[in-house]
Amino acid sequence: MYFDGKTLTAILSDAATEAAAGPAIAATRRRFTSPLALVEAVLALGPGGDQRVLDFLDASGIEIRD
Repeated sequence: MYFDGKTLTAILSDAATEAAAGPAIAATRRRFTSPLALVEAVLALGPGGDQRVLDFLDASGIEIRD
């Protein structure tokens, strides 16, 4: 499953969405995103967004691919 910037932003912007998405994310075999999607999400989330995105990727097992 590919996570684009809008998806990452939507998940991280709302705790209920993040909780609801957790089981679906865990059920997928391949989870990945791109550096561009990370930049989009960090810019949309504002200050502190970079650490939130990285923590979410680590916790969810989402790989960053070129």
